Amino acid sequence: MTQARQTSTKADIKAALVKLLQEKDFEAITISDITRTAGINRSTFYLHYLDKLDMIDKIIADILQEIMSKLPIGQAKEKWLPSVVAVLDLVVADFDFVQSLILSRPDYISNILRSFLLELIDRVPELEQALNHRPALNPEYAREVFINSNIGIILHWIRKGCKESTQEIAQMFFAWNQLPSQIEGAQS
Repeated sequence: MTQARQTSTKADIKAALVKLLQEKDFEAITISDITRTAGINRSTFYLHYLDKLDMIDKIIADILQEIMSKLPIGQAKEKWLPSVVAVLDLVVADFDFVQSLILSRPDYISNILRSFLLELIDRVPELEQALNHRPALNPEYAREVFINSNIGIILHWIRKGCKESTQEIAQMFFAWNQLPSQIEGAQS
């Protein structure tokens, strides 16, 4: 019962944040705004979060943890396309939150995506090998191109309202990065 109530309260706080982000900038939102919109008292908010920055960091951390759990790290490359589609489906399912956050705090989201992609490179040795063997780019620049192009694709897609299917966007990632063929080439 307690876990369900905590989950419900966190969902109410997140929904309140989404509503408020559609009305005003993140910096202008107060804890009072959040608690009033969520229909909770301040002490309930502080049971879950230290402040609004902690709140946003924890919400994003939960999303990224769920995303990372869906990726087939250490598995054959054939498993990646459906997993990336599943990850993009999470974005679509949480579209209001993600879009509101991107529109109100684009640098914050870019930094989060950058950290996520760096972690992904570190956790997938084949990906790092592929980036280390990109023609005409040294590994440092190949990594930057990979990170920034993928951030650009995802942010553009979300700003447009996720008009393309998750399958189309996942295929764009693979086509743009040409990682499957790069991974094969790095292993030979």
